Amino acid sequence: MPRSPFANAVLVGGPAAAGKTTVARLLARKHGLRWYSTDAHTQHHRAIAVAQGLHEEDDPTPGTFDRGPLISTDLDRLAAARPEAGVVVEGALVTPSLAPLSRSVWLMPSAAEQSRRLIAREGTSEIHHGLLYGHSLITEQLAGTAATIITVDGQTVAETIAAVEDALGPTLDGLAGARTRLDRRQVIRYGNRALAEQLRSSVESGHLDEVGLEVARIFDCECAQVDCVATVPLRPAEAIDEVVQPPGSIRAVPHEA
Repeated sequence: MPRSPFANAVLVGGPAAAGKTTVARLLARKHGLRWYSTDAHTQHHRAIAVAQGLHEEDDPTPGTFDRGPLISTDLDRLAAARPEAGVVVEGALVTPSLAPLSRSVWLMPSAAEQSRRLIAREGTSEIHHGLLYGHSLITEQLAGTAATIITVDGQTVAETIAAVEDALGPTLDGLAGARTRLDRRQVIRYGNRALAEQLRSSVESGHLDEVGLEVARIFDCECAQVDCVATVPLRPAEAIDEVVQPPGSIRAVPHEA
């Protein structure tokens, strides 16, 4: 029987503003695992779809093609390159039809809590309808399944991480994580590189305007200290330059020494 591409992974799903990206990144760093964001692979998957005739080249949207097989292929390649290395997969594309339920959790705010978080995050009360629609869509996908749902209303990030660890239990503990400082830097660089390569694609295709080119994105500090949770804001050009340097070059100021 072929090995599942998710055999070395745990998965975190949920709608916008559920906290899944923050939780997954911190969970990965804590356990020495790779962080795989489905959002960070959007441009890469879009390019594949264009090459396969599944998406129009001049259409800047992510498209409606099925990204499940592309995610599985990415994880297969990661497993082939480093079969002993675990991965935390996260994104709204984590659905019960894609993810093994025994290896997955869904972070779910109430509709009111999601709206509150989106307003705080976006800085405006005019929230894009697609972000709100995602909540109802994921709720429908989970209905009638045995999915593990963690209600995040009123929870701190630390409390949500603890709830995820408790829910995934031995499955999470069974994933091999980086132990040496060099390995931890390489693991963190994987997630940082995916973000930077997505930005590179957006820059080269002209999908970022002048404002977008100046907006800093958040990258994980590569100091590789076990207890480090620091992040580093980088504009697209800075991030693209940094990821061609050896792992460890992206560091928060307190860790530069």
